[in-house]
Parts: sequence; structure tokens; C-alpha cells
Amino acid sequence: MPHDAFLALRNRDYRAFALGFLASSTGLQMLSLGLAWEVYERTHDAMHLGYLGLARAVPVLLLALPAGYAADLWDRRRMLAATQALFALWCAGLTLTSWTAAPLSLCYLLVALTGITRSAHGPSRSSLMPLLVLPDELHNALTWNSGVFQLSAIGGPLLGGLLIEATGHAWPVYLATALLCGLAACTSLRLRPRPTERTHNSRYTLAGIGDGLGHLRREKTVLAALALDLFAVLLGGA
Repeated sequence: MPHDAFLALRNRDYRAFALGFLASSTGLQMLSLGLAWEVYERTHDAMHLGYLGLARAVPVLLLALPAGYAADLWDRRRMLAATQALFALWCAGLTLTSWTAAPLSLCYLLVALTGITRSAHGPSRSSLMPLLVLPDELHNALTWNSGVFQLSAIGGPLLGGLLIEATGHAWPVYLATALLCGLAACTSLRLRPRPTERTHNSRYTLAGIGDGLGHLRREKTVLAALALDLFAVLLGGA
């Protein structure tokens, strides 16, 4: 049987998922570039780039386990749509603060809110995708996901840089990100994931959050892979 490179894209739900992923990922890549440019342009102090990174990363580190557990319990489609809508809201706020040259402290607050939202966005998106495709489409869908991410990682900063060059300001980048995340929220609501059977208590408890740490202690390979990726992202970003 010949290989079908477009197998996953023939699935209506995966097409909507991939479009939303492309829109939000491109917007968030633009956002990172715009924030770094504006903060340094206003302060000319590299330390403020560190503050920016902390405002974005600390909420993700603190909330990774609670947010992942929430994605395991709650409706992932609604959770994905809600996080996309919140991204759009925070970016609209960044547009206003940049346009009015508000204090950077307000900018850092909004960035921290995007970090909180990001902690729930990743688990909901990654756990939802396998429920949208058939088992024989999963490998192809993962391949397309990788391609979509690489496209956004290259195209997002490029588009953000072009907007800054054309306007001389960062607020159009934030506005574009808000619109892209709004589009992603709309596509998320069109998804029709397969229902899943819960095999554990559906209540949100501290013990349930701790189960994830127990799994990492038992599965050393998973722990090693996560630690390697964690340090690569932290040190590479710095």
C-alpha cells in the first residue's frame, strides 16, 4: 500500500486542529520577538530581558503539574479554546500597554498571565490531538505537528520583525498575536474529539497531582528525557 503523506490532513478535525496550532504558535513566536525588542528598546538593559524570561517561565514551572492534571480530568477541547481566548485577551492588553507606553511592570504582569495560560495550554493541546485522529493516522499527524511547529518557529519571528520594521512599534505584533489566538480559539470549538473513559477518580486532588511525580520516579527514562529537554530549553534560551 503506497504511503499517504496527507493522511492526517484528510481528517476534518485534524485540519482544524492544525490550522489553530499554526495560528497560535505563529502568534506566540511573534509575541516573544516583539516583547524582547520592546523591552530592550525601552530600557537598553539586558537584565530586563532576564526579568522578562522569569515572568514568562516561572508560572509554567510552578503550574506544570497542576495544569497537566487538570487536562487529564477536564474537557480538553474547552480547555484548549479557553487558553487560546485568554492568550488573545492578554495580548490585547499588551497592545494597549505598548501603544500607551504604560510602565513595564504592567507589561511583566501580562507576560506572567500568558505564562500561567501557557502552563494549561500545552497539556490540553498535546493530549487532545490523539483523540482527533484514528490510530493509523496518528504517526502522520505527529509528523505534520512537527512541521507546523517548525514553520511557525521560523515564520513567526520573521513576520514579527517585518511588522516592527514597517511600523517602528511592537504593538502591531501583539495585536496580530491576539487575532491569531482568537482564530485558534474559534477552530478549537469546532473539534470533535472521541470520548474517553476515565479510569481514575475524576475529582481534582493534591494526591492526584502527586501521582505524576510518582510516575516520573518509576519511569527513569521519561525523567531523563524531561530533564534533558528542561536544561536544553533553559540554558539554550539564556
